[in-house]
Amino acid sequence: DLERWLSEGPASSGTGDAQVYHSAAVWTGADCRIDHGVVLDAREGPIVLGPVTQVFPHTWIRGPFYAAGDCQLLGGRVGGGTALGPHCRIRGEVESTVFLGYDNKAHDGFVGHSYVGEWVNLGALTTTSDLKNNYGEVQLEMEGRKVPTGSKKVGSFIGDHAKTRIGCMLNTGTIVGLGANLFADDAVFGKWIPDFSWGGSARSGRYELERFLQTAEVVFGRRGVAWTPQMQGALRAVYAAATAAAER
Repeated sequence: DLERWLSEGPASSGTGDAQVYHSAAVWTGADCRIDHGVVLDAREGPIVLGPVTQVFPHTWIRGPFYAAGDCQLLGGRVGGGTALGPHCRIRGEVESTVFLGYDNKAHDGFVGHSYVGEWVNLGALTTTSDLKNNYGEVQLEMEGRKVPTGSKKVGSFIGDHAKTRIGCMLNTGTIVGLGANLFADDAVFGKWIPDFSWGGSARSGRYELERFLQTAEVVFGRRGVAWTPQMQGALRAVYAAATAAAER
């Protein structure tokens, strides 16, 4: 797809008043809006901005970078190796991170070397550490087991429908389970947060199913997405499976 897009020619006509470096490696889809004060730097990799994507003032993007349709880049620094699925809202500093889609990071804060599922909301100043103070290999913690990554740079793995409070600090190599709601007053959350955790700390309980579904329905409505019986059924099944696994 990238070769096809770039073969259509440089995107200089679609980048408005942005400062563009290596325009031959920049592609913009139909109805993109790029405001004053934007920098697109494709010298180290291509930049693809999907249809109806909006890039607001004071946004700096370095390639390789991909944004699917109807994304909003609201200001800040987006480093190379980042990919956004559809309908993402991104602000602040991002580096080498995948957002799968319908994610909301509309405030400042750093997310780096991370993988973020769908329908995730990151509260203002949520920050992921992606490097240990001793520059050592990052290990993950999964259900009481330590799992080596072979890498010195690993941020967080955040499951679908997870939510974080303002000022949330996530440790290097943190795993946040599906549907987890992080609002506890921990200075830094633990590295293993189970699915549907209600609070996110070691002493937290479990997110009530109906309460979780009510919130998900509200979030879908805010994005104009139908809240179908099929989606409800799928989430109920996932909740049941996660509950059974936690009780084993």
